[in-house]
Amino acid sequence: MKLKQYIPPSVKVFLKVSMLSIKDILTLNILKYVSANGKKTVLPVRQTLEQSIVTNEYVQHKIENLLLATEKINHLIIPPGKQFSFNKIVGNPSAADGFKESRSIKNGIVVPEVGGGLCQLPWIMYHLCLQTGITILERHHHSKDIYNEQTRFAPLGSDATIVYGYKDFKILNNTTHDICFVFDVKQTVLSCSICSDASLPMNEVLFKEERSVNTVSVKTLINNEFFGEDIYLL
Repeated sequence: MKLKQYIPPSVKVFLKVSMLSIKDILTLNILKYVSANGKKTVLPVRQTLEQSIVTNEYVQHKIENLLLATEKINHLIIPPGKQFSFNKIVGNPSAADGFKESRSIKNGIVVPEVGGGLCQLPWIMYHLCLQTGITILERHHHSKDIYNEQTRFAPLGSDATIVYGYKDFKILNNTTHDICFVFDVKQTVLSCSICSDASLPMNEVLFKEERSVNTVSVKTLINNEFFGEDIYLL
């Protein structure tokens, strides 16, 4: 019988986050991260992506969650050589901080969860970073493809999921200039812009699917060169 099954989820998250923080301190990574209290500045828009916000019974809660999170991210400057961690900036989405219950994918199943729907933010950021050549340090794709051609709002293979304490979305500003992200949340559309005081490269990004009976493999190509491969359950 495993002892950890008796540990409350909140305690597990606390222990996991504490371990990650200690590791960052010991490796001096703590000095590389942009702070949630960092400088915010308006920079010229270099590239913008849009995704639909799917309408469902939780959509209003999702929009409220997106607005809370994007308020922390918008115009936050990521200087050259610094890292952005989604979990460090947005924090643990809790009801005490105003986050609402919305749809979330957990173990391949759609369930209601406080902070649900936030993964669409790193999702669109990931795709935008691929297009502009920003270095991706950590990204996790969903384990299962739950969408079809009628409900899909972005290419399969362009997704990024986050689980506070366990799965993060991290990037490195590998340019020589400041960058930042700016989101615009509307009722049915989410847009994300990457901004910089200098131009950024514009890459061609393709997601090529190969389907079998139970899985689909998606190869990501950047300027026709292999970047990575994700496998999803169907």
